[in-house]
Amino acid sequence: MTNLLSNALKFTPAGGTVRIAAELDGDAVAYTVSDTGPGVPPEYVCRIFDKFFRIPRRNGPTGAGLGLAISREIATATAAASTTTPAPAAAASFRFSLPIARTLNHAAGLV
Repeated sequence: MTNLLSNALKFTPAGGTVRIAAELDGDAVAYTVSDTGPGVPPEYVCRIFDKFFRIPRRNGPTGAGLGLAISREIATATAAASTTTPAPAAAASFRFSLPIARTLNHAAGLV
């Protein structure tokens, strides 16, 4: 969640919006981080979780290209599912789900 939120804040311009949502999805809780930044062009969606990959941009924030790779590794290690939804012009949305039992244990400090 921290890496996804950090990216959303970094790439959303002043006056834009970052949203965090949680909803029940069967036996899991689905969390979504979405923003109104420049989004992920469709040609890069398949690479954005690769280590050290950064979407080529002429200007804007920079980074090492590790945030989304780390996010996916954490999701995999915790049995979470993660997806990204590219948006047509601008915006990005990242979603991951955790089984309810794991979510409740984490909230109680048991994980």
